[in-house]
Amino acid sequence: MNHPHPRTRRRRALLLAGAAAVGIVVLAACSGSKPKAAVSHSFNPLSSTTTSTVDPNALHLPAGFQLPDTRFVSLAPVTGKAQPRPAIPVTGGKATISGTVTGPGGAVAGATVRIERWVGSDSGAIMVGTDGGGHYVAAGVLGGHYKVRAWLQPSLTTFTAGTGFVADSGKLSVDLPLTQYNAYTVQVAATSGAATVGQPFTVEALVTQQTVDPNGVVQDAPVPTDQVQLSSDPSVTIAGANPGTTGADGLVSWTLTCQTAGGFTASATASQGSGSTSLPPCQATVVTVAPPTVLPLAVGQSFTVPAAGPFPAGQYSAPNPACSVTYEVYVNGAWQPAHNVGNSLTLAGPGQAFVADTGPPHCVFTRLS
Repeated sequence: MNHPHPRTRRRRALLLAGAAAVGIVVLAACSGSKPKAAVSHSFNPLSSTTTSTVDPNALHLPAGFQLPDTRFVSLAPVTGKAQPRPAIPVTGGKATISGTVTGPGGAVAGATVRIERWVGSDSGAIMVGTDGGGHYVAAGVLGGHYKVRAWLQPSLTTFTAGTGFVADSGKLSVDLPLTQYNAYTVQVAATSGAATVGQPFTVEALVTQQTVDPNGVVQDAPVPTDQVQLSSDPSVTIAGANPGTTGADGLVSWTLTCQTAGGFTASATASQGSGSTSLPPCQATVVTVAPPTVLPLAVGQSFTVPAAGPFPAGQYSAPNPACSVTYEVYVNGAWQPAHNVGNSLTLAGPGQAFVADTGPPHCVFTRLS
């Protein structure tokens, strides 16, 4: 009996296994039970595959609360508080700044000298004093640009500060001449810009004196308890204490009244100086009289002098060419005196108080227009 080759036997075994698998598939297809449909999953790229937990410390919004839409809301920037810049150091080096301070009377002892070191727009400063000969020395300072000024209260200070540059370990000499500031000033002025005859108005005087403050700056300080005498033209009366005494603000005042119209001046003299001013022009008192109620004298009617009136404005005629009368006419809001000679009379306004110049009544005026 012939036996198959080993390779042939393996091939038969593979064929039998494949046939068995096909049979199983056919059997499952022919069976009465229907296979279950596969579950379909849709992919959502926005869904999260992680499970979130609720923070127990989170703020829970009330029901129905609507979050505002802030997509187009802009907020103004918050401006931070500017921090002070540190002062520029002056000491800690090996340089020396020195000099002499002098005034109108020579060397100034006991003066204050301010030495400022500048770096750009920033600076730092130290103070030193002068000795009996007006000398000052600032040793152990840093190199750099310096501005130096000095003063002695109450009236001496530098008009212009001294400047210079000193190198590290170098020396800078700055001499400082001081100027005296003690000017005494008296200023006089009216408190209003207009004056009327018979109406009072106020005039004030301010007394000040220059002084040097603790920083070496010249100030105009008021002079209190100073006696000030005011004088003016004879046509101006002065009411109030004269001389007057300045208050803590250096001020003293008077009440003036013009007796006649015109321009006047006033002068104030204090203990160490004086001042003057032009007063506001005094205007004449204007008395406004209400327009008069004229008598109903029609055209063609006449009145005989003397006559009180008032008669209407217009053109009048009298038969006597030698008629001479004095009267008042209302113009520019007031009664003005007037005089007329002849048989023709023109009234620019209502006329009244007609009186013949001489002799008995002899003028009869007829209104023409």
